[in-house]
Amino acid sequence: MRSNRGKQENLKVCFKFSTDPDNLFMSRRARPMERTIIPYIPFSCALQQKIVPADGDSGFKIDYQFIPNWFTDRSELRFDEPWHTDPVYRYRSFVEMAKLANDAFPDLRLGGEISEIKGSISGVQSCALPAAFFGQKIVYDPGGWPVNTGALLTDRETEELEVPQFRSHPAFENLMLQMDRIEREWGVIEGELNFQSVMNTAFRLRGTHLYLDMYDNPRRVHHLFEVIYSMLVELIDEVHGRQSRSGAERPFFITANCVVNMISRQHYEQFLMPFDKRLCEHFPHFGIHNCNWSVDEYVDSYAEIGRILYLDFGMDSDLERLKRIFPHTTLTVFYRLTGKEPRDVVEDLQTIRNSDSCSRIYLSAIGADTPTSLVELFFNTASRLWNKPVRELLAEPPNF
Repeated sequence: MRSNRGKQENLKVCFKFSTDPDNLFMSRRARPMERTIIPYIPFSCALQQKIVPADGDSGFKIDYQFIPNWFTDRSELRFDEPWHTDPVYRYRSFVEMAKLANDAFPDLRLGGEISEIKGSISGVQSCALPAAFFGQKIVYDPGGWPVNTGALLTDRETEELEVPQFRSHPAFENLMLQMDRIEREWGVIEGELNFQSVMNTAFRLRGTHLYLDMYDNPRRVHHLFEVIYSMLVELIDEVHGRQSRSGAERPFFITANCVVNMISRQHYEQFLMPFDKRLCEHFPHFGIHNCNWSVDEYVDSYAEIGRILYLDFGMDSDLERLKRIFPHTTLTVFYRLTGKEPRDVVEDLQTIRNSDSCSRIYLSAIGADTPTSLVELFFNTASRLWNKPVRELLAEPPNF
């Protein structure tokens, strides 16, 4: 899942935008960038997003994400059901999480300013919410994020699938109550949900049969994707609309193409790309998340979508090519310390620096087994290579 960007006092300005098509961040005529989408990780959540003015995010930045077990290994914190269903409980957890991060890294202060933390919907149900509306069960993990369990859709169930009435689902009703409580307590409903994407949710519902269907029954895939797309857009509009009414505008969406690397470019263009295009057309500001994989296979296809304002990928992608094709996009390298030796970290950062192609690095999945010394080495090496103090490289934590 990130971290973050302009200072808290600038956020309300960041979310103001014009509804005039000629004034949007990038219109169909490719106007100069006025805004940029950046990663967003509230202490320990899956990748989200925010928009800031382009001149409000000067230069190269590093975003960072702790996974839940980093916190549970150091405290009595738990990420089970109350964390996801009670906004006050979650707020108190955020405070404790920030303290732990600041104590572990006193010079970096990765938890941000504790006094500025507020309640939000960030991290609620993590990646499990969209599939739950189609009948999958949400199973909580005290030391991790919730998962979906349940029988996969049969061929017939897939072909007969309809857009679910998610507004009557207990998880959605709880979410609405949470947002009401957040507005009463903190005045504005900040934070981001992980809405996943068309194919991510399809994979949770159909499993590997999804990929066999692409060969054996393309019509079944198109129907499944169409139903999920309709629900997804309706869900996002409902949640973002509620946030906007509280004063937190949300004119953006990053689709999570986490499993796109399991299909060819041809199948991407045949099945998923039409929906990515529709998402791009629906939301004034649009981006694509690809996890820690090489994005090279899909770069030319992504370029045809249009105004992609954010794109992330693994560092084995062709960084210089990405910069050529997406000169006005927030290009973000996903990087994990898992399995890395100090020498690897130094060499990898040198590669990224030499390419001079990316505006951000997303240091993901800092977990209980990640040596503190390796995290410090990462930041100190980046400071040396980019010739800036570490604190100037750190993306500002969101504080909610």
